[in-house]
Amino acid sequence: MSILGLLKNGRELGKFDFVYAAGLLDYLDDDTVVQLAQWGRHALKPGGTMLLANFSQCAERGFMEAVMQWPLIYRDATQLSKLVTRAVERPVDSFDDPFEIVTYARTN
Repeated sequence: MSILGLLKNGRELGKFDFVYAAGLLDYLDDDTVVQLAQWGRHALKPGGTMLLANFSQCAERGFMEAVMQWPLIYRDATQLSKLVTRAVERPVDSFDDPFEIVTYARTN
């Protein structure tokens, strides 16, 4: 299902214990990330967890863009946290992986 399809018709999919998106937010503008996180909030069962990942402002960014021709939208933990907090209307836990390449936002 496309992102547009998910945002329009995703409620038909039901409720989930875990909503996870990796390799997706890096291509979405801020407003679409907020909409996706709002969908995720509504798709969670009580006690469920949503985990969203985004490439961070990592040192490898220049190589990825120049050599690999892989332009992404990079967000640090603060930026991602603000977007997801806007969507779920409560504070979220944000953190980087041990190598500081990917940042995560997690909410229950």
